[in-house]
Amino acid sequence: MSEYIEIDSEPSDDNQVMYIYTNLRLTDQTLEQYGGTAEMEEGSALANALAVVEGIETMVIEGGDLILTKEADAEWHSIVGDVTAVIKDFFL
Repeated sequence: MSEYIEIDSEPSDDNQVMYIYTNLRLTDQTLEQYGGTAEMEEGSALANALAVVEGIETMVIEGGDLILTKEADAEWHSIVGDVTAVIKDFFL
């Protein structure tokens, strides 16, 4: 693992999807897909850890990247901040 964890985020053009890129290997599988908190709680260890982040509607984990959609009333800055904190805690 890299000495430093790098996490960058980029919203889609319509601001409905957030792409989060890391320098980590987030999954051993090719692809993980979750349709909500209940599925995340039953998923991989990282998905389970991210299930506590409020506002995530769907999540895809592929390699070192996350693709998120949010609940209608959620704010991206809160979600991205919380996801970043969970990832850092999970891997450190």
